[in-house]
Amino acid sequence: MAKLSNEDYPKPEIENTRERFMKEYKIIDELADRTLSAEPGTVVGCLIKFPIADGFAYYLVKKARPLTLQWIPFGDAWEIPGPYLLGLNLTDVKNILDSARKLHKILNKKGGVK
Repeated sequence: MAKLSNEDYPKPEIENTRERFMKEYKIIDELADRTLSAEPGTVVGCLIKFPIADGFAYYLVKKARPLTLQWIPFGDAWEIPGPYLLGLNLTDVKNILDSARKLHKILNKKGGVK
């Protein structure tokens, strides 16, 4: 069962919306790169994302035991529903990360991107 971290993820202090979004997505790309290059089975420090409406809800894995996720309120700041978040366990997170790594590997072979 996952819990949500009480820590706020630091947001870029940029007033211009376009510039702020660009900085946020650069940070997300860096987290995604770190996640994809992490050793299989590694979860702490990894980014997981959930498709929501026209974007994603982003979370950073802060701890494996107890499973603790930190919400990253970037882009449109989507969140997954509380009951869904609470229902996640470590195996779910490992499966999400494993699937993301496999998809990245397949797309990379075909000239795709993250």
